[in-house]
Amino acid sequence: MLEILYYIFIYPLQSALGFVFEGIFALCGSLPLSIIFLSFGINIFLLKLTNLSDKQALKFNILQSRLNLKIKEFKKVFKGAELQSYIRTLYKQHHFHPIYALFSLGGLLLQIPFFISVWILFNHLESLKGASFLWIDDLSKADSIHFLGDSFSFIHILPILMLIFTLLNVYYTRTDNTNMVLKGKISAGKIQGICIAFIFFILLYDMPSSLVLYWTSNTLFALCKTLCKRVRESKEETDSANTHNLDSIKITESNNNPKSNTTQSSSFVTNLFSKIFTPHTSLTPKEYLNYRNISILAIINIYFMICVFTPYAIYSSDVSQFDVSQTYQTLSALFGICLFLCLIT
Repeated sequence: MLEILYYIFIYPLQSALGFVFEGIFALCGSLPLSIIFLSFGINIFLLKLTNLSDKQALKFNILQSRLNLKIKEFKKVFKGAELQSYIRTLYKQHHFHPIYALFSLGGLLLQIPFFISVWILFNHLESLKGASFLWIDDLSKADSIHFLGDSFSFIHILPILMLIFTLLNVYYTRTDNTNMVLKGKISAGKIQGICIAFIFFILLYDMPSSLVLYWTSNTLFALCKTLCKRVRESKEETDSANTHNLDSIKITESNNNPKSNTTQSSSFVTNLFSKIFTPHTSLTPKEYLNYRNISILAIINIYFMICVFTPYAIYSSDVSQFDVSQTYQTLSALFGICLFLCLIT
């Protein structure tokens, strides 16, 4: 069963990453730089999804903090089964579920299949043996500080750098930039990030330096993204403050200038005509649910046709070119490749 899951979900991704890695190595001619560029490329590929996950996590934190305040009020009045009933009703009213806490781990969960694929890919790369990078003598082994003597060989610099980058990212990450209600939730999010940082530090401490270099590059990219986001947010806050001041000045001028009413009326007419001549369809909630369910079923059917029938069509087109003893592995790999192509397109 695990072998089938590997061929469906990991093998296509591993093959694609291997092809990309070979292309990067052909361009730069350096294995360590190829690993770093591969890491950056994967992060850029997942950038939109990680940003979407971060936004959903922020919405979850805001909603959860507001609901927690309401639950505290409930606890002062109700207890036991009655309290749980009110909490369930509150969650249902706001379309909330505690499982939404996984949104905060969305970026990490997106990276896990790529991490496993890179791990398997690097384990099969013979060219990593003996390849050096800075103080690292062999990328296929854990890095060590040889110039300080054998007594310090247990110290690995790359995992320590990875831990530092992750902790800095946790420190600079802002889970709330508009609502002071989330002060208590920020500390919980940071504690979660610190725990994850130390878990990866322990897991990867004795791993081959090629894999640790890949994940360290991931953490460096995440840190740079967080810093850029902080700079952009501070700039937006400054611009919004300046805009607010300008708006107050314009309001004062409009009160003294009767021509502004004409401008407002003309913009109102323009908006009215644009709304009239813009085609749109208003649906009732029931009709919307029906159309949504039909769309979901249509998409599932299309994916099923592509991912199931296409592998069998490819396999049956020329059975002699495939090994009979590897039938289910071949079909699983073809299914995974078609699924991967559907997801990236």
